[in-house]
Amino acid sequence: MNERTKHFYIWISLITFGVVVCLLSLLKIADFRRGEDVSLMESAFNRVRTVFQLQNKLLTYQSKDKALSFQYPKKLTLTEKLNKVELSHQIPYKNNGDCNMKGDNEVFDYLTDFKASFEIFNGTVKQAVLKYSPYMPVENFKGDTLKINSGFIDACQVGNLSGFSIYEGVEGCGHVIYYFPIKDNQTLIVEKAMIQALSPVIVKEERDKVLKVPGVITPEESEQIFEKILKSVLISPPQDVGRGGGEVDTSNWKTYRNEKYGFELKYSKIYAENELYSIWTHPGGAVDQLDEWGVNKGQETIFTITVYPKKKKTEVLQYFGHKVIDEQVTINGEVASKLLGMGVYDELIFENENYIYIIYSSFSSTTSTPENQEFHNILNSLKFTK
Repeated sequence: MNERTKHFYIWISLITFGVVVCLLSLLKIADFRRGEDVSLMESAFNRVRTVFQLQNKLLTYQSKDKALSFQYPKKLTLTEKLNKVELSHQIPYKNNGDCNMKGDNEVFDYLTDFKASFEIFNGTVKQAVLKYSPYMPVENFKGDTLKINSGFIDACQVGNLSGFSIYEGVEGCGHVIYYFPIKDNQTLIVEKAMIQALSPVIVKEERDKVLKVPGVITPEESEQIFEKILKSVLISPPQDVGRGGGEVDTSNWKTYRNEKYGFELKYSKIYAENELYSIWTHPGGAVDQLDEWGVNKGQETIFTITVYPKKKKTEVLQYFGHKVIDEQVTINGEVASKLLGMGVYDELIFENENYIYIIYSSFSSTTSTPENQEFHNILNSLKFTK
């Protein structure tokens, strides 16, 4: 091979090597950029998910006299007017009013796409209907209540509520009004407004314009929200959960028994029937957690009992920042120590040869609340079987 040929192959090799290096570099940069894109997409998705969770977070309403409570999505606006509670939602959309049959040209900047109200009426269903639906013919009454008249007066059963629904509207305007008899000759009156702009009487092109507005509550979502609110309604104080002080009759309460870790307790059957409450168990967890039983009201905890191995006591207390203080209580012959570390909340620790049991409530022990009373009623039913 002569020198010219040798130099030619050397240059070809160098050029090829350089091209390969450039291609590899570009691929690495592309991979890096794709990684950045994935990270940006994940970040954006997480932000959207966070906003969605915040918008759909449930809040709990309770009247000042604690007679009525329910849960509702955070995105709804709650207002109180005298004895009536109203939930509503609006979107920015120019319109001629909730019920555009007036023939005027008044324009509103916001459209209401959800509205419902709740009121406890002191009187029977018949008395409530005579006041709020005075047009009702006498033949539709039966004693102090109503007769079913399908399509006009319908039976309605939602959650713990059982009563009647009456359609009062025309051409997408008006409302459906619900009458639910409750104790002591009282009636829960619920009204749900009909949204004309989203009703079938409006031409599809106009409805579609509204449905394209960001954040709009569709008719389907509206029904789902309304049903969940009704299912969470609780008329208080139900003596069955033991509010109001004094001795509580627990004869018809349910019993939770944990044979494995040796304890049992009682809880109101309302916790299992009303969607405002949730009962849960959680075997396994941090610091060798063995088991856990609890009952929530909304997103807050009325009562939990959590079991850990006795040998993990120091580690558990350190992990949760607890400190045993020199103050004890006795429950059904068993002594518990109070824990410091969660501020004003109720927290106790029981222990035996094998296990420790930590009791907790997220409702303040420094104020007399119905939930705090419920916590103590469950606590006072606690018994250890081992």
